Amino acid sequence: MTYLEVLTDICSRVADPELDSYKERAKDHFLRAIAMKINAGEYTENDIPAFIKIKANVDFGSVGLIEDLNGLKIFKILSFFFPPGTDTDCIITFKEGEDLNRISALETLQPTNNDLFIYRGGNTLYPVVGASPVFTPGADNISMKYIQDIDDSGWTDGTDLQAAASFQLTYTFMRTCIDIASKTLLDEVNL
Repeated sequence: MTYLEVLTDICSRVADPELDSYKERAKDHFLRAIAMKINAGEYTENDIPAFIKIKANVDFGSVGLIEDLNGLKIFKILSFFFPPGTDTDCIITFKEGEDLNRISALETLQPTNNDLFIYRGGNTLYPVVGASPVFTPGADNISMKYIQDIDDSGWTDGTDLQAAASFQLTYTFMRTCIDIASKTLLDEVNL
């Protein structure tokens, strides 16, 4: 299914099959529907295969023992893991900013030597480790699986979102997002 077919389907439900009036709104609503489904956890990695990425060699080796994420266009971080073949007893846990206040205040919540806590501030990852950590920031590395920001700037009307060479969205997932976008556009037009 091409991007033009997606947009035509959405616009035809508001009596604009030639895309004269609502093409740009259809684009916006389609992208928002994809984002909504991902944020709600209503997808599988097979639904959005072109947007599942892995960054290897996250080692927090930048100045100040941080990992700079600029340039990755991350929509959502899915997980952290050790590269295959790594023999370690370290447990990786992603922490939210509000968790850090409790961690610093309560010794029982602080990382043990076998813990690697990671938190994100903007486009930067920060490690928090115990006093004698198994994982050494700046020396050891992990991998990060994430969803890349779903950006249609590279899509043209002729972009086939299901072409074998660049399979981006499953048909079922796309149909669900088309339905959501169509309903939203129809509601907007009827206001």
